[in-house]
Amino acid sequence: MDDKYRNILSDHPSIPPEKLLAYLEGTLDEQSRLEVEMAMVESEFLSDAADGLQQFSNPERIGHMVDDINRGLRKRTRNRRRSGWAGPSGFPLWLTFAAFLLLLLLMAGYFVLKLMTRG
Repeated sequence: MDDKYRNILSDHPSIPPEKLLAYLEGTLDEQSRLEVEMAMVESEFLSDAADGLQQFSNPERIGHMVDDINRGLRKRTRNRRRSGWAGPSGFPLWLTFAAFLLLLLLMAGYFVLKLMTRG
């Protein structure tokens, strides 16, 4: 799996998710534990993540849950990009085409009226 999808804690890159999980399990040495605690003081997001992870009754399933969530998100965003002829910016291409066609019709109408009023 791509690291950019796996690391939901990118707010504080010095604390990878594995280190946070090891902190919650109590398997870190004193220096690493203090580093995680200082990072949690600095980052409200990291602190909230630790609080949420502590509430899991089965910590082994966290990795599987993250994978499932990421797979679902990729599936939903891939389907959203395909629908409606969305361009690179996400703006629907059919709407761009319709605006361009309307502009062409207006210009053609203007020139037709201009030729009719001359003659």
